Amino acid sequence: MKPTSPPVKKRHGSLATYLVLAIIGNFATTLLYLLGREAIKHSSPQHIPDWAFPVLIAVCLFNLVCV
Repeated sequence: MKPTSPPVKKRHGSLATYLVLAIIGNFATTLLYLLGREAIKHSSPQHIPDWAFPVLIAVCLFNLVCV
């Protein structure tokens, strides 16, 4: 007698698409904050403090891990 494995749940197609898009978007946003920090600071009409970019990068990375 063969042991039976529990049924494997498949992820719905739209959920998988959303997760892939969330991963790509978070990765792109993290790169934007890392590489385009000075361009963002100069193009913004408001003053963005220097501490904001590491916080934004950390939030994006945390979101990326949670996805």
